[in-house]
Amino acid sequence: MLRCVILVLLVITISFAEVSFDKTVVDTQIKGNIGIATAKIDGDEYEDIISVAPDYKKLFWYRTIIGAEEISFERHLIDSDVDGMYLDAMDINEDNIADILCTVPFIDDDKGSIYLYKSIIDNDTISWVRESVTDDFRGAHQVHFADMNNDGEMDVLAVANVSQMIKWWNYNDTEWLGHIVEENFDAQSLELSDFNNDNYPDIVSGLMVAGESEMNIWFSSFQDSLTYTKTPLNSPISGAHWFEIADMNNDNLDDIVCAGYFSGKIACWERDSATTLSFTKKVLVPSILYPLHVAVCDINNDDKNDLFASPHNGNNHQLNYYLNEDGEYIGYTFQNYFNASWQMIPFDADNDGDMDIVCGGYYLPNPSISANLTFFKNETLSDIDEDLIGKDSFLVNNYPNPFNPSTMIVYEVNDTEIVNITIINSNGETILEENLGTKTSGMHDYFFDGNALSTGIYYSKISVGGISTTRKIVLIK
Repeated sequence: MLRCVILVLLVITISFAEVSFDKTVVDTQIKGNIGIATAKIDGDEYEDIISVAPDYKKLFWYRTIIGAEEISFERHLIDSDVDGMYLDAMDINEDNIADILCTVPFIDDDKGSIYLYKSIIDNDTISWVRESVTDDFRGAHQVHFADMNNDGEMDVLAVANVSQMIKWWNYNDTEWLGHIVEENFDAQSLELSDFNNDNYPDIVSGLMVAGESEMNIWFSSFQDSLTYTKTPLNSPISGAHWFEIADMNNDNLDDIVCAGYFSGKIACWERDSATTLSFTKKVLVPSILYPLHVAVCDINNDDKNDLFASPHNGNNHQLNYYLNEDGEYIGYTFQNYFNASWQMIPFDADNDGDMDIVCGGYYLPNPSISANLTFFKNETLSDIDEDLIGKDSFLVNNYPNPFNPSTMIVYEVNDTEIVNITIINSNGETILEENLGTKTSGMHDYFFDGNALSTGIYYSKISVGGISTTRKIVLIK
């Protein structure tokens, strides 16, 4: 049970304070974490961290432990012999434990693999069985679980820069069958979205080559078989290393965000309209030194997508975030001296409605200077007059959070008391107020149904004997 209580004063207008992060080193012994993913592994309500460290040839998962005053992580070994690169995680066998994809760029110099780790639970012990999706994919980089052929089963999509290929695989009960999307294409990253609404994912990728600029969408179509039509994106950037798909202008359409490693830019291609498949380029961050990765999420809870992005070029580089201020992205530093930043994965580690982030570092010429795997807890809260915050508190939590459309609000009563609950929206308006009656000492819960509400931030206020505790809850539909 989460025992970190956030108290806020509920006022008519709620503004948002400056963003801040608390740092926790996830692993003080292992450096050079390239691939990172987050997923629920141990059956509780919190997402855990999965990471591969190629110099150690090991794949780990880190259990998220929510303490009374801090978050910590407990390391567990998945594979002791894997020279991995990138990861994806999803529960594909419906056992409530994440299954994992891991790319291995080189095996014996002339091969490259994609491994699938299938989870197994035996007497409450979690383990994984490794199988090979392919051993003929040299330079395997980014990989995704995706239902490519709309048959209800998860397939595997990946890109390889040495084989120079985009390819997907489906399993036919006995083996993995490969399907080539594009050949002679030197890319390292790709993303998916069903832009044309045909229930088959479209693919976005670009060349990761110095001095060359090419970015494309492969639009899917299915008649007798699944085929793709390659369509160039206008004004591509050089060194398209990482793609994200997100709605950047709140028009409910997927846009394309890309980190240009050689161009030193983060750019977005905004979808022009729901009735067209055209995009308009907009530079979000005009100058950043060798950005390998970009991550998109709402950092400050203002219902607008922001960015995490940082330089990658050796020693003493910063970790940055960029807040979306009416379409302009204003940069801030939240960590100095983070060597060779690599992948940055936002996730809500403690289910408090704020997006936290885990970051890894890897410097190929000298891996020993790479940063440790590090977690940053987002401490962004509403801007509150601290003199009016209640000094007494009691346990309150809700799960899930974020939720859709319902959540269970759990609270603890120390003595027999009358309990009241109030739900307030982000404008300070009361949308629900209810007397829950007299409750005896102990734990109690309240089922809250948000079916009639729209996506947004809300506040659940539990009042017991003159003391109130408020919890931020996030509805995402």
